[in-house]
Amino acid sequence: MAGTIEQSRSPAWQLPREQVLPRALAAGLVAGGVIGVIGTLICVPLRRWAGVTDRAVINGYTIAGGSLALWLLGGLLYGALARRGGRAAAWLLSAALAIAILGTIVFAGPARDLANRLPSLAVPLTLLVVLGGAALFLAIVGLRAPWRIATPAAVVAALVVGFAVTVADREPKVHFTLTKLTVPPAATRAAPAQAAAPASAPGPADANAAAPVTPAATASTPGAATGTLHFVVNPQSQAAYTVHEKLTRLPAPSDAIGRTSAITGDLYLEKSSGLAPSRPSAFTVELSTLTSDTAQRDRFLKQSVLQVARFPNATFTITGIEGFPASYKEGDQVTISVTGTMNIHGVEKPLTWTGQAQEAGGKLEAVVSTDFQMQDFGIQPPSVPVVQSVDSHVHLDLHLFADQQGS
Repeated sequence: MAGTIEQSRSPAWQLPREQVLPRALAAGLVAGGVIGVIGTLICVPLRRWAGVTDRAVINGYTIAGGSLALWLLGGLLYGALARRGGRAAAWLLSAALAIAILGTIVFAGPARDLANRLPSLAVPLTLLVVLGGAALFLAIVGLRAPWRIATPAAVVAALVVGFAVTVADREPKVHFTLTKLTVPPAATRAAPAQAAAPASAPGPADANAAAPVTPAATASTPGAATGTLHFVVNPQSQAAYTVHEKLTRLPAPSDAIGRTSAITGDLYLEKSSGLAPSRPSAFTVELSTLTSDTAQRDRFLKQSVLQVARFPNATFTITGIEGFPASYKEGDQVTISVTGTMNIHGVEKPLTWTGQAQEAGGKLEAVVSTDFQMQDFGIQPPSVPVVQSVDSHVHLDLHLFADQQGS
C-alpha cells in the first residue's frame, strides 16, 4: 500500500523524461485555472471592501487570464528543471516568493496611483494567485490525475467565470432604489381627517360637545387651512454624478463617480394638484463636498472645472411635478417627472428629472435621475495630461428624503 501511494505521488522528475514536461504544463494550467476562479470570485467583495471603483486593471479577465498565463510559465519552469533532475520544487517556490515580493512592492509603491486604494485590492490578489497557485501546483503535480480531462476543464472554468464576473461586475451608473417606508395604522391616518372634518351644527345642549382638535392632530395636518404640505430635505439624502473618462495611465475607459450628502431644501406640495404654486420648492447641493475615489480628481473638479469658489452651489427650482395621483394611497410607489430650472456654474437651464417616489407617515422619498452636457452650463470638459479624454455627458442621480413639517 505504501508503495502504491508513493508511486501515485512520485516527483515529476522520477517520471520518464518525455512525460515530465507535459505533466508539469498540465498541472500548471489546472493550478492556474483553479486559483484564477477563486481570485475572480473574491475580487468583487474585496473591491467593495477596498473602495476601488476602477475595473480597467483588475477584473475577471485579468485575474483568470493572468493566473493561467503565470502558471503555464510556472509549469514550464518546473518541467524544464525536473527533466534535468534539479530541485524543481525549491526553484519554483523561490520564484513564486520573488514574484510575490516584487508585486507587493510595485503595487504598494510605484503603481500606487494606478487607481485609488489599488494596493488594498491588488496586493492580496497577487499573493493569492502567486503563493496560492504555487502551493496548489506543488500539491497536484505529482498526482496521477486524468490530466486530459482536468486540464481543459480548469481552463474553460477559469475563462467562463472570468467572463461572467467581468460582465456582472461592470461599473454601472449610480442608480438609487426606494426603501420601504412605514405606513401608519389606519386609525392613525384617519384621525387627522376626522379632526379636520366639519362637525354638524350642535344644539344648545351640546354646544361644547364638538370633538376638540388636539395638538397632535394639528401637527399631523400641516397647512390644513390651505391644503399645503411642507417637506424639508433630510440629511439622509444623497446626490451623485457619473462621467465617462479615459485616464492616460489606464488601459481602458472607466466611470468617474462622485457623491455628496450636503443637500438642503424645501418642498411645498398639495395632495390634489401636486406642486403648491404659492411657495417656491427647491433643493441645493453644496458642490465643495463632492468626493470621488481620487482626491486629485476632486481638487481639480472643484478648483478648475466647477470653480466652487465662485459658484459654490447647484440649485434646482421645481416648476412642476407629474405622476402623483390625486387619490394617492400612502406607501404606493409611483413614477414621477419633475421639471424645473437648474442653476450650475452661474448658468440656468431647464431640466427634467424622472424616477420614482413614495410618501407615508409624514416621510417623502424620491429616487430620480437626469442627464445634461457640460457645455449646457458653460463647463468645459477637463483637459490635462493625466486624462486622455472626458465625455461631456453628465448623469446625475438623486436620492431624496424629506420630512413633513408641523407648520
